[in-house]
Amino acid sequence: MDMNIQQAYENIEKIIIQGFLTVGISFNKNYFLIKNITDKEYNNMDFYRSENDKYYNILYHLSFCTVFINSINFLEKRIENISKLVKFYTSMPISFIVKIRDIIEKLNNEYLASLNYLEGFCYTDRSRYLWSVVDINSRSQYLGIAGLNNVGMNSVQENWIIINKKLDDEDSYQKSLDLSFLIASASNPKGVKVLSRNYDSHKKELDELRSDIAKYGYDRKRIEEQQVKAEWTAPIKSREDLVRELYRQMSGKKDKHDLFIDQWMKQQRDMAEEAKKQAETRQREFRVKLQDVDMTRLEESMPISSAELKKRLIKNKISEKSNQSMSSFENYDQKDRFIKKISSTIITPGK
Repeated sequence: MDMNIQQAYENIEKIIIQGFLTVGISFNKNYFLIKNITDKEYNNMDFYRSENDKYYNILYHLSFCTVFINSINFLEKRIENISKLVKFYTSMPISFIVKIRDIIEKLNNEYLASLNYLEGFCYTDRSRYLWSVVDINSRSQYLGIAGLNNVGMNSVQENWIIINKKLDDEDSYQKSLDLSFLIASASNPKGVKVLSRNYDSHKKELDELRSDIAKYGYDRKRIEEQQVKAEWTAPIKSREDLVRELYRQMSGKKDKHDLFIDQWMKQQRDMAEEAKKQAETRQREFRVKLQDVDMTRLEESMPISSAELKKRLIKNKISEKSNQSMSSFENYDQKDRFIKKISSTIITPGK
């Protein structure tokens, strides 16, 4: 991640539009435009390699990486021109072949280093503008250079297409969601307001993250967390690792155990913060429901003194005793009347 952000974005734009990075060199009054080899081209070279002749393979490698010699475009009719380029480089001195090979290696390293900034470039306005005007399958028409499509699509272009299609899907989703909010607000404005507020909060956080990634070319926070985690999870395998750990302890820096505890404490704080947010959310929902309650329909509550409470308790006890005595009286009265009724129907002897 030590490449200049502006240079990285310029490289990625060239890789997307042209399909490769280029550099020009002069030799014996001839001008050569050389490019790096892409991942797809590297795989295609298997059809031309020779198992026994390494120098022959180097010449084919150089031929795949040649764009122009003087004013001749070797990307047009590329399959036919590859064999011509191999014959041409066969006549060149070894020192020149080695020089071009070293230049191609530097281009490949620069190509790979630029890939670390691809995500950041995709979130820039320049990337979205190119997505709207460039047809990745007709790059020759956009630049006016024939044969660019013969190189094939590289992995950078593939990932650029995937990310931009995802961003297009997000734009379509947001438009559909805004329309849904508009329709639903007619029947449930409060619910729509809550959903809209939550979505806007999430969208704001995502936009800020992508803006930060576009500014630096990569997710700094994620990279730093991965580096710290890699440090405190890496096992101690050598004497140098042990000395480094002891030096960290003596210098006051946190060792792996301390970093692990910090990580655990951070998780606990995050869990507590999440629980607090959920409690606050439930309280807000309760307040919203409470606003819908008609307070005028509730009965007023009256305070009661201790003397009044004592009188009511005594009165309740007296009424309870009277109810018990009435119940026993009623039971006795029913029993007496039942006995009298039975005795009046007994048949006496002699009758």
